[in-house]
Amino acid sequence: MGRPLAIPTLGFALGIFFGAGRLEGSFLAPLGLILFLPLFLGTRYLFLKNSYRVPLFLAFSFLGWWNATLPLIEEPTSLPEGEWIRVEGEIDEEPVVQESGARMVLKLEAFENLEGDWLPARGKVLLFVPDPSPWLYSGESIRFQAKFSPIRPRGNPRERKTAERWLHQGIFQRGTVRSPEGIVRWYPMEPSWRRSLYQLRVRIATAIASKIPSPEAEILQLLLLGAVAPVSQEIRDQWSGLGIAHLLSISGVHFGFVALLFASGLGWLFRRSTWILEAYDIRKWVWALALLPSLGYLLLSGMPVPAVRTFIMLVVYAGAWWIGRQSDLWSCFWAAAFGILLIDPYSLFDLSFQLSFGAIGSILLFQPIFFSFIERFSIFQKGILRAMAQMICISIIVFLTMTPLTVYVFHLWSPWSFLANLIFVPWIGFLVLPFGLFGMIAHFFWSPLGDFFWHIAGFSLSCAQVLIEKWSRIPGGIAWGPSLPTLSLFFWYAGLGAFLFMSRRRVFCGLGIASFLVSGLWWGWHREIRLFFKEPQWEITFLNVGQGDSSFIATSEGEGILVDGGTKVPLGYDTGKHVVAPFLWSHPWAHLTTVVATHWDIDHIGGLPFILENFPVKELWIPPCPPSSPFAEAFLEEAHARGIGIRVLSRGLSQTSGGMTVQVLHPPLDLSSLPTDNDCSLVFRFKAEDYSFLFTGDIEDSGEKILLEHREAMASTVLKVPHHGSRSSSSLAFVAAVQPRFAIFSVGLLNRFQFPSFEVVERYLRVGSQVLRTDLDGAITFQVSQGQLERVSYLREVGL
Repeated sequence: MGRPLAIPTLGFALGIFFGAGRLEGSFLAPLGLILFLPLFLGTRYLFLKNSYRVPLFLAFSFLGWWNATLPLIEEPTSLPEGEWIRVEGEIDEEPVVQESGARMVLKLEAFENLEGDWLPARGKVLLFVPDPSPWLYSGESIRFQAKFSPIRPRGNPRERKTAERWLHQGIFQRGTVRSPEGIVRWYPMEPSWRRSLYQLRVRIATAIASKIPSPEAEILQLLLLGAVAPVSQEIRDQWSGLGIAHLLSISGVHFGFVALLFASGLGWLFRRSTWILEAYDIRKWVWALALLPSLGYLLLSGMPVPAVRTFIMLVVYAGAWWIGRQSDLWSCFWAAAFGILLIDPYSLFDLSFQLSFGAIGSILLFQPIFFSFIERFSIFQKGILRAMAQMICISIIVFLTMTPLTVYVFHLWSPWSFLANLIFVPWIGFLVLPFGLFGMIAHFFWSPLGDFFWHIAGFSLSCAQVLIEKWSRIPGGIAWGPSLPTLSLFFWYAGLGAFLFMSRRRVFCGLGIASFLVSGLWWGWHREIRLFFKEPQWEITFLNVGQGDSSFIATSEGEGILVDGGTKVPLGYDTGKHVVAPFLWSHPWAHLTTVVATHWDIDHIGGLPFILENFPVKELWIPPCPPSSPFAEAFLEEAHARGIGIRVLSRGLSQTSGGMTVQVLHPPLDLSSLPTDNDCSLVFRFKAEDYSFLFTGDIEDSGEKILLEHREAMASTVLKVPHHGSRSSSSLAFVAAVQPRFAIFSVGLLNRFQFPSFEVVERYLRVGSQVLRTDLDGAITFQVSQGQLERVSYLREVGL
């Protein structure tokens, strides 16, 4: 049977891909275009069967390209950056509630400039409200005070490029609301169905929260209503690590239950009337009318991608059945993909879209092979054993096809995800979810009955959560670790593709086995392979961790030294988890062995707890001053508990190993002469071949005066500028003593401290230093090999 939407959907997606410039500046874009079009258009499927498919594919490719470039045609208003200004606008997309606040897209209407005049504005901005409590909804007009900054990639190797999707949509600025209490709302004169639906959603969520304790209440709200309430990142990681995060999204089980419940009640009602039975085919009408509550539930849920995909598939399948034609799941699949891309072209780059359609597509591809195998056994040909066998097959398919992709993207996986799906899919799908939905319905007719159902759902969910927590704490239960190399990912899916044809040609079976073997070998040994074939070299990378510090030294012998780990925002962004760890996991040859905490400020050690927890660190180097905060004390206790060797360094210590020389210049053993905690920062010089790198922490003017007593040991090729370029550091004498060829400022874009100071930058320029900044250059890497020094600035030279 034909699937007419397959070619338009593929063409439309390809047009969006290149129209959005996804791989702009990369050799993969022209290479993909050169290889993909001849291979795809030259197949027998396109040319010899139906000649119209070629122009159809090209036409929809052009349509997708045009649709993807539309948001970039009209130039948006550029709001003043780094200043608190008042803004008016309409919430364009439903707020996404997180543990640390609410994120939303705002359509600009007006803003107040620095002179106090209100001016019209157009375009969209990404807005963050640092408190998840205010209930804001799509379509609501608000006025608030916020500080804005440009949206741009951080520019770190292997960091998830979350900024790209916003840029492709024409959203070039982000803002942070000064105070949630300062948000002023006003409602449109005419009733708004979006406002009414969201208020209903909030009412249900509030009722659930009043009856069920946390965190089960937040999880149940997420299961039933979407992202209305914040669920802690720890719980999300536990569900993701066990491979059951898909259960937290609204999908086919939800809509199937709603449609089945409504159709059953409507069918029972229609059968009471002989006239209706004689005049109409009630099966058609029952299932057609069952789409109405499904549509209502879709709107109530906020229309997430998995829910939209499921609803479109239901509509296509029901429509084909209504007109007396058969429709297979592949037709529904292509229709859902095309519908979502038509509504929002940039969902193509959304992980939710990719993982949702990837899982469904893999099930449709491999289901016939697995189901035909189990049907050979008579015991599995009917009844509950057949259903259980099919569920096991689907779990195996999803595990084989989606686990490599999730490992590649999230660095998180569990060898038990297959078993976890077998346990928790029926647990959530047939126990928690039905009682939760029964509670939603009963709440509007008789609230005590709704509360009863919600208590059952909450108790079932609490039992599941206890098991998930205990499971995640088992050694090896959930593993953070290295990402799959891209080549390994290619071989894995090439092998799966070959197995699709194993029943036709044995050579494909052999190709599949070979691909799996090569994939496994490359995954397990790629670092050793790279280390064996590469020339010995040193690599020093200054990562962009915002307003903080983090650097990585990779020695020529494959050892790694991490100097600081960036910051961690309370209930928010952890640079150790989201920036430093992905970089370390994907590093081509160096293994992390040593961590250096230059001092105890959270913008230097905030990301290190995650590093100690997930990397086999052997030594921790710290300054002689005691921890200055509860966070620092807890960090040091965690290092002791993990059996990590702790070395307290002070001036005069040095270490030489394998051509590497580390010389500690500061602080002295006598700390009485140091007036501030910053002045107790570790200062050390790392030497690779003929080049030296000076790391200075947050040392200030008083500490620099002590350092100047050892002027002969300070001259360096590359300097990590003290204290992010603050005026309290980088004195004239210090700059003259070091005279670096490169001065590295580790600063956050438009940070509230206004670092680096203009005066300090001028001092380095006067001595001939080349000034580099992580906020403008992204990660900065220096490579030393055979007496040559090479530099790469990722934002400016790699083209991110």
